[in-house]
Amino acid sequence: MFSPAQLAQEETLQQAPPDLAIVRNLYDDERLPEGLNSGFEHCAVTPDWCWVLERDCGVVAALLAAPFHGIVFLGRLSTMERRCRSTDVLMLLRRAVADMQDRGFSAYIVFLEEGHKHCGKLAHILKRAGAILFEPKHVCAGGALAKLGRW
Repeated sequence: MFSPAQLAQEETLQQAPPDLAIVRNLYDDERLPEGLNSGFEHCAVTPDWCWVLERDCGVVAALLAAPFHGIVFLGRLSTMERRCRSTDVLMLLRRAVADMQDRGFSAYIVFLEEGHKHCGKLAHILKRAGAILFEPKHVCAGGALAKLGRW
């Protein structure tokens, strides 16, 4: 059974001209496609905080974010390189940011991987948007809370 929001999004997709890009949140029962290589394909993600860009061929880009003490943490931006157009990431980012602002958030934080070409492009966008880039190197770590709780 679909929610009213899902039905409205389905109507929009059905009425869309061929190959139109649609940015939306994940549906409640939807998983991220394997080809995105986001690392979250088999995880239970929060659909309201996952934005995807969808074309006729399916989802080609995704942004995973989360509320984090009054700011938004931009956790992962993934694309299907062969299917994703150069403007898709910017379209996805603009829609997600607008939604975040509508939810009352006014700031974000993101970790960028030094030397990664897409992170370099995103860093350029962030600089132009007035972001502060903290240059010291950081290491990002993660793991199971159960194992951490044993220490």
